[in-house]
Amino acid sequence: MKRFISAAICLIMLVGTLAAPAFAAFSNSGGWNAENDHSLDEVKTFKLGDLDDDGNVALKDLLAIRKHIVDKTVEVNTSAADVIADGKVNTRDLLALRKHFGNVENIAKYDNTAIVDNFNIAGQPISTFSIVVPQGTTNCQTVYGNAADLFRKFVKMATGYNLTIDNVKKNENAIYFVEVAEDSEMGQKLEVENYIYEVKEGDLYIYSTRRGAIYATYDILEEYLGYRFYSNFTTHEYSMRFVDIEEGTYRFKHPALDFRHCSQSFMDINDGVHRYPRHLNGSQAGDSHVKWGTRTGPVFINAHSYGYYWRMATGYVNWDKAGVDGDKSTYKLYGAKYESGKQQDEFAWNPCFVSDDAYEVLFRGLLETMRYASTWNTYLDTNSMSFSICDSAYLCTCTECKFLSKTGTMEI
Repeated sequence: MKRFISAAICLIMLVGTLAAPAFAAFSNSGGWNAENDHSLDEVKTFKLGDLDDDGNVALKDLLAIRKHIVDKTVEVNTSAADVIADGKVNTRDLLALRKHFGNVENIAKYDNTAIVDNFNIAGQPISTFSIVVPQGTTNCQTVYGNAADLFRKFVKMATGYNLTIDNVKKNENAIYFVEVAEDSEMGQKLEVENYIYEVKEGDLYIYSTRRGAIYATYDILEEYLGYRFYSNFTTHEYSMRFVDIEEGTYRFKHPALDFRHCSQSFMDINDGVHRYPRHLNGSQAGDSHVKWGTRTGPVFINAHSYGYYWRMATGYVNWDKAGVDGDKSTYKLYGAKYESGKQQDEFAWNPCFVSDDAYEVLFRGLLETMRYASTWNTYLDTNSMSFSICDSAYLCTCTECKFLSKTGTMEI
């Protein structure tokens, strides 16, 4: 039962509806997360003109493309065969390959060295587009600024083209990040993190209330531009000749994980620090003033809390006899309990989270910390408590855990 209670305490979440910051103009010189903060590993899945994937461009590739055009059941590497990068394999590609073998022109002229050679939306090249964000959006302090800058960043890395971002349409076509009112009919459907994107009349529209804009951005990058986000600062991308988000495309999606935002109370600042994790890879953009997205509300002891709870459970013996009445005269006794525990080094013991005996001490410390915090006006708004191991610099040193650490095998 105690384990259930502690787990429930740790998982309490409060969804806040929070205001956007005042308008600040975008700098279109590269953005706050410019290209040089990210390592890109290009995954080459084809060689232009090498239809049979044998590593060479030879006359048999010319024969292969002719057979494919006549009989679509003849399989070839279509990316390698799409010489002119229009998304099709036809006689125009055959002609380009014939010119290559006739020494009229080299097919290398069709390779612009970009990872994605030709990125279109509704048949129009990405160079004809700009990004439009809601009024009030700043470079990285709102979810729309974050999403727009990420979109621009990774499109530039893939194609070499740097999209401009503004509150109005600057080019012939546009990618609109549309802020939907949460109390509207569409807002009720989108909730906090769902999103819709669609292509209509040549423009791309991304609809969301809050976090959905980020997830739509990542999903478009993954589905259409071949990105795979495996770590915080390194991305893999699969090379492609031609990509088109076609006119009439419509997607509605609910992300698999709903919770993306937490905050922590520090000292006497209830607003705390808020995080915007990027997709599922853990990378974060922190901001201590602007709040946006789903959040837990102020959290007391955000992580690595076992040491604090252990000290609270094993410190000053008579602390509870003072009562909890909010009287400042009792603070000294509560403080004494924590201070006495400071003489004990939690890293020397590092409570083992699979030990029942250690758990009893830690759970008691959790409850006593809640009682202590309830008398401290700073934390009256707190609605979440962390219950987590102290693993910043050390691991548990009990016999069983040391054995597991050394051998990688242990039955508990």
